[in-house]
This record gives sequence, C-alpha cells and structure tokens, in this order.
Amino acid sequence: MIQLSFRGSLISVIAMALLYALDKGYLFLIGFSMESKTDTFMCQTGLFFELLNLKFSVSNLEYFADVLSIGAGVLGVLLGLFYTAFLTIVATKYSNINTMISIQLLEQKTINKYFTLLSSITALSFVFQFLLAFGYQPTLVSTSVYSLIVIFTIASFTNYGRTLHIYFDPSMLAVDILNNTHQLLAQAIAHKKTISRINQGKRYTHQIFNQIGKIQTIIEESTNPQISNTSLDTISYQVNRFADYFLSIKHKIPADKTWHPEIVKYKKWEQANEWDFDLIKSTGVDMLRENVPSYYEIEKKIIETQFLLFETHIQSSQKLPVVLEQTRFITQLSFQCQNEIFELYFDKLESFILSKLNTTDSIFGIQLAMLYPHLATHYLIGFNYSFENFDTEKLRKTAKEIHNFRNSDQHTIPYFLTLAGITYQHKLLNEKKIEGYVITREFYAEFELAHVLQYTLQTHLEFVIKQFTTRIPKITAELIKKNRLYGLVVSMDSIELQRKMTLFTKNLNSHFELFNQLNFQNADSPFSFKSFDNTIKLCESFNTALLDSIWKTGASSYNLKEKELPDIFGKFYQVIMNDLVDGLFKLPLDVNLLGYRIKVFSGVCLLYIQSLRQIQFDSTTIDRFALRLYPIITDLIEIQSLCFVIARAQQSEPLINYIYEFWSEQFESPSKELQFWNIIYPIYLYCKNPSFTLSSNSYIREHDRNIRLLDYLEKNGIFTQQTTTESRMFPVVKTISKIDDLYLSAIASSIHHGTINNVDLDEVFIEAFLRGRTALKEIDIKETQYGQRVRRQMEKKNS
Repeated sequence: MIQLSFRGSLISVIAMALLYALDKGYLFLIGFSMESKTDTFMCQTGLFFELLNLKFSVSNLEYFADVLSIGAGVLGVLLGLFYTAFLTIVATKYSNINTMISIQLLEQKTINKYFTLLSSITALSFVFQFLLAFGYQPTLVSTSVYSLIVIFTIASFTNYGRTLHIYFDPSMLAVDILNNTHQLLAQAIAHKKTISRINQGKRYTHQIFNQIGKIQTIIEESTNPQISNTSLDTISYQVNRFADYFLSIKHKIPADKTWHPEIVKYKKWEQANEWDFDLIKSTGVDMLRENVPSYYEIEKKIIETQFLLFETHIQSSQKLPVVLEQTRFITQLSFQCQNEIFELYFDKLESFILSKLNTTDSIFGIQLAMLYPHLATHYLIGFNYSFENFDTEKLRKTAKEIHNFRNSDQHTIPYFLTLAGITYQHKLLNEKKIEGYVITREFYAEFELAHVLQYTLQTHLEFVIKQFTTRIPKITAELIKKNRLYGLVVSMDSIELQRKMTLFTKNLNSHFELFNQLNFQNADSPFSFKSFDNTIKLCESFNTALLDSIWKTGASSYNLKEKELPDIFGKFYQVIMNDLVDGLFKLPLDVNLLGYRIKVFSGVCLLYIQSLRQIQFDSTTIDRFALRLYPIITDLIEIQSLCFVIARAQQSEPLINYIYEFWSEQFESPSKELQFWNIIYPIYLYCKNPSFTLSSNSYIREHDRNIRLLDYLEKNGIFTQQTTTESRMFPVVKTISKIDDLYLSAIASSIHHGTINNVDLDEVFIEAFLRGRTALKEIDIKETQYGQRVRRQMEKKNS
C-alpha cells in the first residue's frame, strides 16, 4: 500500500511539473512573439494569446479554484465509491475462498490502473490548490489540460465501475491470468537470448507454471456456493487456447537447463556408477537422488488443469463438448512423442470416465465411454500427421542451422529434436575447445537428427500401440461390469483405432525407407523398423480381441432407441457382418467358431428386421418399406449361401448343419415359419426387380462378396480353367470344379470371362434350403436360374 501511495503521489507531482512546464512554455512563446519587431503577424498573434490568457485564466482564478475544489471532491467521492465497491466484492463474495483469488483481484491490472488514475488526479487537484495558495497563476494551457483530464476521469467511471461487476464471476479473473501468461510467454520468447545470458529462464517458466496453478485454484474453488456462478466453459476455452499456443511455439523455448525446472529423480540400479556403489558400501545409504531438468512440466500442469476442470464441470451429456474440444490439443501433444505425457493424459482420461459412470443416465454413460477411442484415435492422427509433414527438406535446413549455430525457430520441430540439437552443439563446442576448430562436417548433423527422429518415432509408436492394446481391453472389461453397452461402444469405436495403428505403422516403415534412400543414414547400416512384423501382429491380435468382445456384447444394443446417440445396433450389425465374411474366407476353417457366429449373425438379422418392421407388411405397404428391409434380407440369405458354398468347397458338413439347426430352433411351429417367410419372401421378390436392385445400398456388398468368392475358389484350386473345343472348332475356356459337387459345378458353369453371370449368390440358399422346407410348400417359391443349372448338372451326371 505504501508503494502504491508513493507511486500515486509521484505521478501527481510529475503531472503538476508537466503542467507548470506547459505554462512556462506558453508564456515564453507569447513573450517571444510579442518581441518580434519584423513580423507583425507574430506580434499580433502573441498579443491575442496574451489577452486570451488574461481574460480566461488570470482574471478567473477564483472560479478556477472553485473548479479545483469541486473536481477534487468529485474525484474523491468516485475513488471512495470505487474502492468501497471493490473491497465489498473481495470481503464478502470471496470471504471464505482461497486467499490466492483475493490476492489476484487486488493485483488485477485494469482495476489497479484505474485506482492509480483516480488517486493521482485527486492528489493533483490538491497540489494545484496548494500552489494557487502561494500565488501561482496558471495559464490557459494548464487549466484546459487539467479540465480535460478531470472530465475524462469522471466520464470513465461508468465503464470502469462496470468492470467491478465482471469480477463477480471468477472466470474473468482466470481469463486475465491466462492473458498475462500469454504475454509472459511471448516476452520470454522474444528476449530469450538476453534472458539466457543472465540465466533468468527458469524465472519465466516458473511464473508460467504458477499462473496455471492459479487457474487450478479457481477451478477447485468453483464448487464453493459463494462462487458457483464461475463460468467453467470460458475457463476451458481459454485453457485450450493457451495450450494450443504453448505447444505451437514449444520448439522456440531454449533447451538449455537454465530454462527448465528441476525435479528429484531416484537413480536406478542399472544407472549406478562405481562411485554410487562405493558410497553404498561405505555408508550403507541407498542410492542418491539427483535433480534433473524436466522439459515437460508445463504440459503436465495443463493436462492436470484440464482434467480437474472436467471432473468439476461435467455432470451431464450437455457439457461433454468441453472434452471434445480436446481434439486439437491432443493432436498437437502427440507431436512431442513423449511416453510420460501420453501415460499421464490417458491415466487421467480413464480415471475421469470411470469416476463419472456412477450414474443411471445411460446416454451420458455411452457418450462418456465413446470419448476414450475418440481421443485415442486423434492422438494417432496427430502423430501420423506430424511425421508425414516433417519432410526431408525441413530436416536438412534445421540440421544446417543447428550446425552453424543459427536460429532455427522458423521450423516447427518436436522438442526432442530441439534437445538433440543442443546436445549436438555442445559436442561441437567441446571439439572446438580441444582441436581449436570444428572438424565435424555439416552433413553429420543431418545423420544425427535423422537418427534421433527415426528412433524416437519408432519407439514412441511401439509404446503407444502396446499401451492401447493393453489399456483398451482393460477399460472395456471395467465398463462391461457397469453396463455392457459401455464396453460395446469402446470396442466398436476402437476398430477404427486399430486400423489406423496398422496403417500408420506401415506409413512409418515407408518413411524410414525414404530416409534411407535419400542418404540420411550410413549406407552400410541403414535404419530399419526392426519390430515392424511384431507390431503388425500385435495390431492383428488386438483386432481379434475387439471383435470377440463385440460378438459377445453387441446384442445388448438392440433396445437402444435414443435419438441423441448414433445407431449403435446398426454399427454392431455392420461390424459382425464384415467379420463373419472375412472369417469364412480364412483357412483353415474354424468350424465351431464360424457356426456359432453364423447363428448369432442370423439372429441379429432377424432382430434388425423386426426393429425395422414397425407395422404389419401387406400388399398395400410393401412398396413403402421394402427397400428398407431388402438389404438386411439379402445379407441374411447371401451370407448363409456363402457359408453353404464354402462348406461344400471345404467338404465341411458340420458347418452346413449349423444353418439347419438355426432355422429349426428359430420357430416354435411350422405355422410360425410360414408366417415369417410369407412376409419376407414377397419383399425379396419385389426388390429383385433390376430397377430396385441398383438403388439398394446392399448392391456394392453383393458385388464384393461375389468377387471374393470367385477369387477364393480359384486361388484355393477348387475351380480350374479348362480349354475345350466346341462344335464350331473354336477353343473355349471353361471353368470347372475339381470337387464333384452339383452346387459347385452349377456355379462354375455360370462363370464367363472371370465373373459369375446370370446367377445370384442368394439363389444358393433358396435352392439349398427354402425350396426343400416342407413348411414352406404353401409359398410358391419358383425355381431360380441357379436351380436350373443345378438340375442340368444333375441331368448331365445321370445321363
């Protein structure tokens, strides 16, 4: 307070001195003008301003003294009102709150500046009156300037008075703190050379660290009823904004130890040196702790602050967009390739999700569970984007600048390369100190940075994949205990994560090969992704585990109808359908597993049909709803047809029996079976019309299954090509089946020019199953084109 009072008094004295100087200058100019004997205009101008000064200032000193008294009184009242209102806020609203918040309010720059303005102008009024009492005669200039200052100060009270009301919401205080942190960081970067020279870098990083800690305090205190109106959405936005800014200029922060805080770290036994063992032997104490610089403490503090905010703020699904705003931050965070940061973030994320799932709101729970694979996928996307955009030309330029001790800030690089660069420069300095000059050639810097880049990218991707393949099954198991749907959505959304893990692993391997081709490594020992095959296998086993979990838990999504959620049951259907088709084309056939999954998938198809069949279908409504049901009916019939053909090709009768068992177990009586197919079969026939088939969303799936089936039969030697001569003596290439089976031979006979013509895969099921069912004789199921080919093959065989 003494310091603030002294500053206000000093400002008022300086202001008075300036006004006095203006008066003296004004009088000097008047006297100089009036003394001019050659320039009549100047003389007349000086005389005019002299008369003006006598008329409006000297002759009205008594009135001006009254104005000073009134101005001082008004300003004093405003100062009292402003100060009282401010203290009222601090003393009442923040009375039981952490004192840090009150201290920050007292240090708020805008309020302090206005306090200083009010007190300085009030003091200036008293100084002015004091000088008038001793005979000082102000001129028109000083009186005008002083009057304008008073008018401005009084007029600004409305605006600054309104500022006080803003601080009833502590989020505005948080915004001020973060804005100051922005400025502090920008100043540190702008003057980093000078700061490094005087070893003051830690002071800036500590201040930034402490500023973020103040945000944490505000968030923690927001649960207090006195300041429960704190806008945490605003704080979240500002924290994300600062985090994005910090990560975007992280590479500009010097990697010197004098810039980074130190943490205590215990030595590991494999890191112990001879001196440590001698100390243990002589004193019996454990290995010493050591202080090591931590280059990522601010990132850790930001992550802790964000999740503290989530824990405090997010109580319902309406607030979840606050977490979804993390996508930009996490994609930038992955650029740093730090295992420790990764573990901290996803440990916090898992803890947050599991702690918030103690709720009966299933929509909120599902949306929470979906956050994990969503953010995990964006982490991988950011990682892939970072190394794909870090081209070889950028690496060469960065290496050249580091080797020549030039500024490389214009290139955005991960911080581990900044650290590698400072280490490389220390080697050059030692070399120069010993040899007298730098011996190492410039191209060696490229080798050094390329090796660090490739090694870090490889080890971090391996670490991330191992973490995800361990963490996701673990959290899925925890979620299933609470609600099977929670585990289901994590497993299904993680399918996309697994695909990206596989794709980005292959991309990184190609990236390494490109670096080797461009001579970034020694040709005799090029860098290679040594664990590439094991990483791909790990991704494949992870995919298998995800699919197993989806098959077990997916049916629980059938009754989920909430519009706020995506179509979880539909996605489950698509996932298991694709997995079943993939499984049928794999060798050797796992008959029991495929049989179980065929039954499950067929049951899901019937559930899906039932969910879409909201009204009874008849001849008046079939054209309205047929196209919605047709893709599901086609998938059901075609996949069972596919199963039938592959079972015939592999001579696996038990697999066919699973289909018969499913339909036998599905209906309580023949009449129920007849009723079902009386509804389904007309829809199937109605949509088989070519004008409908091409517009169906199942057309591409049908075409793909036909191509894969033909490729499977040819590659496994079940179908072979044979050249024969017809009656016209022209050679004709025919496809024949090596297995003596009517159903396979009928398919082979329909193949022309590498495609199956005039036969649809779904016709196999109709001929092999539907037309042979006694319960369905009342339905006029006509012979299909495939059936005609089977009959001709039978006639040919018997002839």
